[in-house]
Amino acid sequence: MSIAQGHTALRTLDRAPTMRARVMQVVAFSLAAAAVAGLWRLPWLDIATAGVSGLLIGLLDQYTAARPALKEASDALAALIAGTVATWSQPCSARSTSIPW
Repeated sequence: MSIAQGHTALRTLDRAPTMRARVMQVVAFSLAAAAVAGLWRLPWLDIATAGVSGLLIGLLDQYTAARPALKEASDALAALIAGTVATWSQPCSARSTSIPW
């Protein structure tokens, strides 16, 4: 590879991602979270909850990519999203168990 070819290859890496690439990245967040839950052999509701959390965190990642002030807080916001989704899905899981509350 010559210097000119290397420079051209680096320029192609600096392109802004297409809409398709951004959507695929968000879907990849969701699939990765659900896959980890599946590897842990969790129930289906927990796998779905992990998938929804991953989807929302992927959307958060896309939203904060162009906002430097939010990028600093993205880890805390991701934890807040995951905790909120887990809390909202907990009543559904509690109904399917034998625990009375």
